[in-house]
Amino acid sequence: MAVNAHVFVAFLLFLSTAIAQGGTIFPFRLRAWNDYRFPPPGPIFNHYVELDLTTGDVIVNATQGWQGFNSYLDPMPEGFLRKQDDNAWGYLFPLYPVSHSCGSHPPKRFIGHFALRYGPGIPKIANVLYTNFTATGRGCGAHCGGPALDYDEGEGTRGYGTWYVFPRDDGKDGVWLLRWTNVEQGVVVPPRGVEVILWRN
Repeated sequence: MAVNAHVFVAFLLFLSTAIAQGGTIFPFRLRAWNDYRFPPPGPIFNHYVELDLTTGDVIVNATQGWQGFNSYLDPMPEGFLRKQDDNAWGYLFPLYPVSHSCGSHPPKRFIGHFALRYGPGIPKIANVLYTNFTATGRGCGAHCGGPALDYDEGEGTRGYGTWYVFPRDDGKDGVWLLRWTNVEQGVVVPPRGVEVILWRN
Protein backbone atom coordinates (compact mmCIF):
# COMPACT_ATOMS: atom_id res chain seq x y z
CA MET A 1 0.00 0.00 0.00
CA ALA A 2 2.87 2.37 0.90
CA VAL A 3 4.45 1.80 -2.50
CA ASN A 4 1.18 2.59 -4.24
CA ALA A 5 0.87 5.78 -2.19
CA HIS A 6 4.36 6.87 -3.22
CA VAL A 7 3.53 6.16 -6.87
CA PHE A 8 0.33 8.18 -6.55
CA VAL A 9 2.15 11.13 -5.00
CA ALA A 10 4.81 11.00 -7.70
CA PHE A 11 2.07 11.02 -10.34
CA LEU A 12 0.42 14.06 -8.75
CA LEU A 13 3.77 15.86 -8.65
CA PHE A 14 4.34 15.09 -12.32
CA LEU A 15 0.84 16.26 -13.20
CA SER A 16 1.14 19.52 -11.29
CA THR A 17 4.51 20.21 -12.90
CA ALA A 18 3.07 19.57 -16.35
CA ILE A 19 0.18 21.94 -15.67
CA ALA A 20 2.50 24.62 -14.31
CA GLN A 21 4.65 24.32 -17.43
CA GLY A 22 1.76 24.84 -19.80
CA GLY A 23 3.97 26.70 -22.28
CA THR A 24 6.65 24.00 -22.39
CA ILE A 25 7.63 22.80 -25.86
CA PHE A 26 7.82 19.04 -26.44
CA PRO A 27 9.78 18.66 -29.71
CA PHE A 28 9.62 15.64 -31.96
CA ARG A 29 10.94 14.53 -35.33
CA LEU A 30 8.52 13.19 -37.93
CA ARG A 31 9.27 9.81 -39.50
CA ALA A 32 7.35 8.25 -42.41
CA TRP A 33 7.06 4.50 -41.93
CA ASN A 34 5.25 1.51 -43.35
CA ASP A 35 5.29 -1.96 -41.86
CA TYR A 36 8.44 -3.84 -42.88
CA ARG A 37 7.07 -7.06 -41.34
CA PHE A 38 4.47 -7.42 -44.06
CA PRO A 39 6.03 -5.86 -47.15
CA PRO A 40 3.49 -4.17 -49.43
CA PRO A 41 3.86 -4.38 -53.23
CA GLY A 42 6.25 -1.47 -53.29
CA PRO A 43 9.02 0.37 -51.41
CA ILE A 44 9.56 0.09 -47.67
CA PHE A 45 9.77 3.39 -45.77
CA ASN A 46 11.44 4.23 -42.49
CA HIS A 47 12.72 7.76 -43.10
CA TYR A 48 12.77 11.04 -41.23
CA VAL A 49 11.08 13.75 -43.28
CA GLU A 50 12.85 16.80 -44.65
CA LEU A 51 11.86 19.91 -46.60
CA ASP A 52 12.05 20.90 -50.23
CA LEU A 53 13.35 24.42 -49.64
CA THR A 54 11.97 25.71 -52.95
CA THR A 55 8.35 24.69 -52.31
CA GLY A 56 8.08 24.00 -48.58
CA ASP A 57 6.86 20.49 -49.38
CA VAL A 58 7.67 17.78 -46.86
CA ILE A 59 9.64 15.10 -48.69
CA VAL A 60 11.08 11.67 -47.96
CA ASN A 61 14.29 9.91 -49.06
CA ALA A 62 16.11 12.95 -50.45
CA THR A 63 19.26 12.97 -48.26
CA GLN A 64 21.20 9.85 -47.30
CA GLY A 65 21.27 9.38 -43.53
CA TRP A 66 19.02 12.38 -42.84
CA GLN A 67 18.12 12.58 -39.13
CA GLY A 68 15.14 14.93 -39.32
CA PHE A 69 14.30 18.30 -37.78
CA ASN A 70 12.38 19.22 -34.64
CA SER A 71 8.75 20.23 -34.73
CA TYR A 72 6.27 20.83 -31.93
CA LEU A 73 2.54 21.33 -31.38
CA ASP A 74 1.24 24.57 -29.90
CA PRO A 75 -0.60 23.76 -27.76
CA MET A 76 -0.22 20.06 -26.99
CA PRO A 77 -1.91 17.70 -27.71
CA GLU A 78 -3.83 19.51 -30.49
CA GLY A 79 -3.03 22.77 -32.19
CA PHE A 80 -0.62 24.42 -34.60
CA LEU A 81 2.34 22.52 -36.06
CA ARG A 82 5.55 24.58 -35.79
CA LYS A 83 9.16 23.99 -36.78
CA GLN A 84 11.38 24.54 -33.76
CA ASP A 85 14.46 26.21 -35.25
CA ASP A 86 12.66 28.99 -37.15
CA ASN A 87 9.03 28.70 -35.98
CA ALA A 88 7.81 28.02 -39.53
CA TRP A 89 4.17 27.00 -39.73
CA GLY A 90 3.07 23.53 -40.81
CA TYR A 91 -0.10 23.28 -42.87
CA LEU A 92 -2.02 20.98 -45.18
CA PHE A 93 -2.26 22.60 -48.61
CA PRO A 94 -5.26 21.47 -50.72
CA LEU A 95 -4.19 19.85 -54.00
CA TYR A 96 -7.30 18.48 -55.66
CA PRO A 97 -10.81 17.49 -54.54
CA VAL A 98 -12.41 14.09 -54.84
CA SER A 99 -16.06 14.06 -55.87
CA HIS A 100 -18.39 12.30 -53.46
CA SER A 101 -21.91 11.15 -54.18
CA CYS A 102 -23.91 12.70 -51.35
CA GLY A 103 -27.27 13.04 -53.06
CA SER A 104 -28.65 16.54 -52.56
CA HIS A 105 -26.28 17.18 -49.63
CA PRO A 106 -22.77 18.10 -50.77
CA PRO A 107 -19.98 17.63 -48.22
CA LYS A 108 -19.56 20.48 -45.72
CA ARG A 109 -15.79 20.48 -46.13
CA PHE A 110 -13.18 20.02 -48.84
CA ILE A 111 -12.68 16.30 -49.42
CA GLY A 112 -9.54 15.44 -51.32
CA HIS A 113 -5.76 15.36 -51.13
CA PHE A 114 -3.36 17.72 -49.37
CA ALA A 115 0.39 18.39 -49.28
CA LEU A 116 2.07 18.81 -45.90
CA ARG A 117 4.18 21.96 -46.11
CA TYR A 118 6.08 24.35 -43.85
CA GLY A 119 6.38 28.07 -44.46
CA PRO A 120 6.76 31.49 -42.82
CA GLY A 121 2.98 31.90 -42.79
CA ILE A 122 -0.29 30.24 -43.75
CA PRO A 123 -1.41 30.73 -47.39
CA LYS A 124 -4.52 32.88 -47.58
CA ILE A 125 -6.59 30.54 -49.73
CA ALA A 126 -9.64 28.41 -49.04
CA ASN A 127 -9.44 24.93 -47.52
CA VAL A 128 -5.95 25.16 -46.01
CA LEU A 129 -5.86 23.11 -42.78
CA TYR A 130 -3.54 24.18 -39.98
CA THR A 131 -5.31 24.59 -36.61
CA ASN A 132 -5.88 20.99 -35.47
CA PHE A 133 -2.74 18.91 -35.88
CA THR A 134 -3.06 16.23 -33.22
CA ALA A 135 -0.71 14.10 -31.15
CA THR A 136 -2.13 10.59 -31.14
CA GLY A 137 -1.05 7.04 -30.51
CA ARG A 138 -1.16 4.54 -33.35
CA GLY A 139 -1.07 0.77 -33.26
CA CYS A 140 0.37 -1.39 -36.01
CA GLY A 141 -0.13 -4.92 -34.71
CA ALA A 142 1.28 -6.97 -31.86
CA HIS A 143 4.13 -5.20 -30.02
CA CYS A 144 3.98 -2.39 -32.57
CA GLY A 145 2.85 1.18 -32.10
CA GLY A 146 3.77 4.55 -30.69
CA PRO A 147 3.16 8.31 -30.78
CA ALA A 148 2.03 9.62 -34.14
CA LEU A 149 0.80 12.80 -35.82
CA ASP A 150 -2.65 13.17 -37.33
CA TYR A 151 -5.08 15.93 -38.22
CA ASP A 152 -8.48 16.26 -36.60
CA GLU A 153 -11.10 17.98 -38.75
CA GLY A 154 -13.72 17.75 -36.04
CA GLU A 155 -17.15 17.21 -37.60
CA GLY A 156 -18.30 15.85 -34.24
CA THR A 157 -15.93 12.88 -34.41
CA ARG A 158 -12.18 12.43 -34.29
CA GLY A 159 -12.04 11.39 -37.91
CA TYR A 160 -8.38 11.20 -38.80
CA GLY A 161 -7.23 10.94 -42.38
CA THR A 162 -4.53 8.90 -44.10
CA TRP A 163 -0.88 9.80 -44.67
CA TYR A 164 0.85 8.49 -47.80
CA VAL A 165 3.92 9.18 -49.91
CA PHE A 166 3.88 9.74 -53.66
CA PRO A 167 6.85 9.72 -56.06
CA ARG A 168 8.12 13.13 -57.11
CA ASP A 169 9.11 13.72 -60.73
CA ASP A 170 7.62 10.35 -61.76
CA GLY A 171 10.05 8.62 -59.41
CA LYS A 172 13.14 9.59 -61.41
CA ASP A 173 14.99 11.17 -58.48
CA GLY A 174 13.93 8.64 -55.82
CA VAL A 175 12.29 11.37 -53.72
CA TRP A 176 8.76 11.00 -52.36
CA LEU A 177 6.26 13.71 -51.43
CA LEU A 178 4.31 13.38 -48.18
CA ARG A 179 0.56 13.67 -48.65
CA TRP A 180 -2.58 13.50 -46.50
CA THR A 181 -6.12 12.71 -47.51
CA ASN A 182 -9.48 12.85 -45.78
CA VAL A 183 -11.08 10.60 -48.39
CA GLU A 184 -12.80 7.72 -46.60
CA GLN A 185 -14.52 5.85 -49.45
CA GLY A 186 -13.33 4.39 -52.71
CA VAL A 187 -9.66 4.72 -53.66
CA VAL A 188 -8.16 6.44 -50.63
CA VAL A 189 -4.49 6.34 -51.67
CA PRO A 190 -3.96 7.03 -55.39
CA PRO A 191 -2.06 4.63 -57.66
CA ARG A 192 1.72 4.66 -57.02
CA GLY A 193 1.12 6.11 -53.55
CA VAL A 194 2.19 4.15 -50.47
CA GLU A 195 0.29 4.50 -47.19
CA VAL A 196 2.49 5.38 -44.20
CA ILE A 197 2.21 6.20 -40.50
CA LEU A 198 3.76 9.52 -39.48
CA TRP A 199 5.52 8.76 -36.20
CA ARG A 200 6.53 11.42 -33.68
CA ASN A 201 10.04 10.42 -32.54
